[in-house]
Order: sequence, then C-alpha cells, then structure tokens
Amino acid sequence: MKKHLLLLMSVLSITSELAFAGAGTYLKIRNDSNQDAYITSLDSQCWYSNDLQDNVVNAHTVKVLYTKLKNSGICLLQREWFQNFRIKAGELVGNFGLYGFIGTDYDGEYDIDYYVLYSSNHAVSINNIKQMSGTYYGYIEITDTNNFNDKKMKLSKTRN
Repeated sequence: MKKHLLLLMSVLSITSELAFAGAGTYLKIRNDSNQDAYITSLDSQCWYSNDLQDNVVNAHTVKVLYTKLKNSGICLLQREWFQNFRIKAGELVGNFGLYGFIGTDYDGEYDIDYYVLYSSNHAVSINNIKQMSGTYYGYIEITDTNNFNDKKMKLSKTRN
C-alpha cells in the first residue's frame, strides 16, 4: 500500500509541474478606425482559437475576445504554445500572436519562462511565470486604417 501511495504521489508531483490549467486570455481590441476589423485565426499549437476565429470588431467600438490553452492529450506535455491571428481593417493588415514557453534556455542554464503578445513590430511579455495558469489580459489598439498602435499594446495579469 505504501508503494502505491508513493507512486501516486510521484505521478501527481510530476504532472503538476507540467500542467498549465488551461490558461485563459482576454484580448481587448479597440477599433478607433472607420473600418470594421476582421479577426482570423491563422495557426496554433495546443491553443483553442475561440473568439479569434472569424470575428469582427466594428468601427469605433471595443470588443473583448477570449482564447485559452488546451490542457488535454499531448498538450499536457508541451513546454511551448502559440496562437497566431490576423486583424484586417480596410487596407490595414496586421499579424499578431500569443506565445508561451516554460523551460530553460538552449544551454539548459536559465529558466526563461514567459508569455508574449506580439505583432510584427512589437512584443510585450510576462516573464518568470513558472506555470501558465490563471487569467491573462491583452490589449490591441487600431488607431486608423493605416496603423496599429503597437506602443499601447499590453499583456498583464490584471485587467486592462
């Protein structure tokens, strides 16, 4: 009986270190342009597209979209997750992504756990997260049909 209990405790300990509890992310998209913004999921690894698949943020409105990590099957063993998506408002097209990594650098020397919201020009991150769990909040602003305001892009553990 003690051997079974010890084995069960060991398995629970190992899986708890790998688990990320389906971390959820709310993305607030502020569309200050005169064009509706169309959001499309591009590709992902161990991430549910949720609201990032075929969604619209109407001109001069704010919409909060939700997405989350998968926490089943092979995804329980992953150390790296990503969700790429596109926002198109009139002629303006931007590629964005959410990327998470839990582990060590290539030399195996440093913990480099982080979660990033990025565009082609800019990235914001939360570092040293230890486990991707809980709720995250991102913010993207479309200022007009020529520009995404990358300087105001945010990612945090508190509501934007």
